[in-house]
Amino acid sequence: MLSLLVLIGVIKFSASLGIRKSTYDLTQQEKHDLLEAIFLMKETPSSYNSSFSAYDYFAYVHSTESNPFKTYGHAQWSTFPWHRIFIHLFNLEMRKIANNPTLQLPYMEAPNPDAVNDLLSDETFLGGDGDLLPPFFISNTSALNCDDFQTYVQEDGLYPSCLSRSIGSGVPIDEDKYIMNSELPSKAEWDELITTYRPFDVPPYFSPNFTEEQHQSSFTSMADGCSSIRPDGKYSPFLKFAIDNLGGCPYMHGSIHWYVGGTLLSSSGPGDPLFFTLHSWVDLMWSRYQKRWGDDSFPEIKLDVDMMNNMFPGSLWLTANDCLDHEASM
Repeated sequence: MLSLLVLIGVIKFSASLGIRKSTYDLTQQEKHDLLEAIFLMKETPSSYNSSFSAYDYFAYVHSTESNPFKTYGHAQWSTFPWHRIFIHLFNLEMRKIANNPTLQLPYMEAPNPDAVNDLLSDETFLGGDGDLLPPFFISNTSALNCDDFQTYVQEDGLYPSCLSRSIGSGVPIDEDKYIMNSELPSKAEWDELITTYRPFDVPPYFSPNFTEEQHQSSFTSMADGCSSIRPDGKYSPFLKFAIDNLGGCPYMHGSIHWYVGGTLLSSSGPGDPLFFTLHSWVDLMWSRYQKRWGDDSFPEIKLDVDMMNNMFPGSLWLTANDCLDHEASM
């Protein structure tokens, strides 16, 4: 009887998923409802692990699923389906806690500079920059200021409890302190990802082991941004280390993590609510790819791999097959 009630609850809050909107198109009421739901999640124990808040559990899961050699979340064939399931489960948890079955995560309209700037600057919603000096704590005039909103802290203590951002500062890398990601990808770059055909992924379906040629021929790797070649054409030991050990890919989707910096750049990235708007955009890009090119190039041998590592017990979505046709199954 209990399992039946759980299933009914899942169906209730997964029905009528609707269509995600750009953050640029949200009404003030929609912004208010989303922000209120996020704060409620911070105050409510997780249904998956009550030692975390409902919100922080997702940051915890992401932090433990970042190593591409041990888990499925990053830098490989499973990046897109893993995150599709991840943000879907977050949306369901948010709806249940807010008691609002129509509440929907919006997406960051990444190719539109006006939309991105509006999102990042609106301190009454999810915006606000950090201090000029490390650790770049967010402005105390932001709705997400340190007194009202604290991020998940990893067990190793690497990340602060206040939300941290360093928007547009870029990240100095390698011995010559080359600055990465002080600007965002252009609309033309995002468009090219969809208009140019590439297979969804190519063998060995694992970006850390790719040559640059393999990277360039894989939609997954190009969209995720898993290249260790800098924009100036030089090989980067730092980028290679980041991809291999952190799933930290610096281009396209990854470039926005790097552009915002701070919490969003860490393995506990979901500690920054911008994470869910960014990955809603990434999921939209995969959906557009699917509509244009289909799913025939998805590696068939990977379709039924359980990607979620028992992090979401009772979930109906564990494999790529479970979320490939998201309009029907989610």
